[in-house]
Amino acid sequence: MQDKVQKMSPEIRFKGYTDDWVLRKLGEVTELNPKNIIPDTFEYVDLESVSGTQLKDHRTLSKNEAPSRAQRVAKINDIFYQTVRPYQKNNFLFNLPKANYVFSTGYAQLRPLVNSLFLFTVIQLTSFVNEVLNMSTGTSYPAINGNDLMKIKFYTTENIKEQQAIGSLFKKLDDLIALQQRKIDTLKLLKKALLQQMFPEKGEDIPRVRFANFTDRWKQRKLSNIFKYEQPTKYIVNSTEYDSSFSTPVLTAGKSFIIGYTNENFGVKHASKNKPVILFDDFTTDSRLIKFPFKVKSSALKLLSIFSNFDFDFSFYSLKRISYEVQGHERHWISKFSNFIVSVPKIEEQIKTGSLINKVDLKIENTTEILEKTKIIKKSLLQKMFI
Repeated sequence: MQDKVQKMSPEIRFKGYTDDWVLRKLGEVTELNPKNIIPDTFEYVDLESVSGTQLKDHRTLSKNEAPSRAQRVAKINDIFYQTVRPYQKNNFLFNLPKANYVFSTGYAQLRPLVNSLFLFTVIQLTSFVNEVLNMSTGTSYPAINGNDLMKIKFYTTENIKEQQAIGSLFKKLDDLIALQQRKIDTLKLLKKALLQQMFPEKGEDIPRVRFANFTDRWKQRKLSNIFKYEQPTKYIVNSTEYDSSFSTPVLTAGKSFIIGYTNENFGVKHASKNKPVILFDDFTTDSRLIKFPFKVKSSALKLLSIFSNFDFDFSFYSLKRISYEVQGHERHWISKFSNFIVSVPKIEEQIKTGSLINKVDLKIENTTEILEKTKIIKKSLLQKMFI
């Protein structure tokens, strides 16, 4: 019995496309480092200028003062592939209206002979990057030269309309991801400004920005008069294994935060939406608002609850502001916690100030959630719409 021939086709395709995809070398579908005349004055793009798929900055230079690496004169639809540490995927599809951009030789300049959006998506694929890394040299800073890059193989549709459809889809997803990230960055800057402007400077008792009709001077309070401090006594989780199906998260210090989940009941702290606690990280001088039951793994974590005559949100952001101020200077300032002085207004102003910053925080959380879901959708489509 004759073996069935495997159809070379991705799992998901746009309607109407049925042709097999074919294996091609990158050098068969693009021109490498086309020669151009460098303008007398130009916008220079070096290896630090591109982050992800976005051009973050550039600087104006004259030909005489430019570094010798300024060689790649950009043209619309050119792809600039970062040949050093390619796993970072800091690559840029040039779509700017001006023709006076020059990129560093740290980028391989690809001038596509196929749809540029489609090819740009291909070079971002994990499978493509893995092939690049296999042909790269160096350990700390793996790099690939342009000629070897041209040897990388990948499967592609040869139907230009299908290329356009796929490329346009991922362009929309990339634009949406970039937009959400810009929103998050803007909201974080707004939050930082509010924390700076709506709380008095050290030694002062009136903030620079406050709600109308509030004129009273803020009063100084020790943190021990605002927060109830608790040093958790249960650090060690009895089980050595965690299961994501379990109900109680186990929290640790540092960026990991949730190290796993357990069903053990002993030592569980019962925070809730109506009775949250602050988890304070002595190591990073960071704090988190916890509104669910949890267990503590690390001795670097301290628990703070609020005395009833203070607004929780306001008190939390007061602590957050202190964290920003001391971070990098007094890593273990928690040892001085009880005597640390902050300024506090009347409860009505506390509520309004805390509520405003909390709304910005919620917006950051919601936008971040949308961003992460969009990235998951893109990752899934990349896996299913390519071979």
